Amino acid sequence: MTAKEDLVEPIMGNGQQTTSDTNDQQQTPPDYQTSIKIENEDDDTQDEKAYDENGEPKFPNDDLLKLEEQVNRVRWIVPVLSDGELIKCLRATVCLAREKIDTKCEPCQRFIRDSIVISFTKIFCDDAVQSWKYDIYVAIYKNAMKFIELCVLKIDDDCFPLLDILSFIMNPLARYHQANNNRSCSYRPQNETEPFATIIEHRFPQRVCSFSIL
Repeated sequence: MTAKEDLVEPIMGNGQQTTSDTNDQQQTPPDYQTSIKIENEDDDTQDEKAYDENGEPKFPNDDLLKLEEQVNRVRWIVPVLSDGELIKCLRATVCLAREKIDTKCEPCQRFIRDSIVISFTKIFCDDAVQSWKYDIYVAIYKNAMKFIELCVLKIDDDCFPLLDILSFIMNPLARYHQANNNRSCSYRPQNETEPFATIIEHRFPQRVCSFSIL
């Protein structure tokens, strides 16, 4: 996968993605076992340290500046894969929030006020979402899980930007959920051989979805 394919890009005027051919949009989802593996896959990247060598709250300022530039373009881009700026900033924010020092870091607060809101609004609510590829949906799901981890850490704070995002992440009418509502959930906890309950099998098998948030 090229670096360009790692980015979520808007739809051009002719309704085609700028990063791939039309045929790529119809990529077949992974099989059942692969989907379970993706769902159970842990975030193998360790959160950044909370403090830098000078004892100040540590935040990836360069990644934040690049993210701000990308999401505010006319032809915007939201980098959502594991090496993208969005999840790097999310990991750093989670790390600072865990230490209760996120409010002491101005770049972190700027990320919460602006870039995180713009990014999640685009990847969950924009009309272009419905034409993106399967691997992009999986990447969006992983970013959303990291965001929910942040919400848990900030649950005692009245952080309105996070609450606004949470409202449409959990909204079944969001474009992201509409694009995936014909997929059946295949989530299984790790190391569980006999699940407590399973979904009823449909006569006509549906595509497998391992990243439905609802």
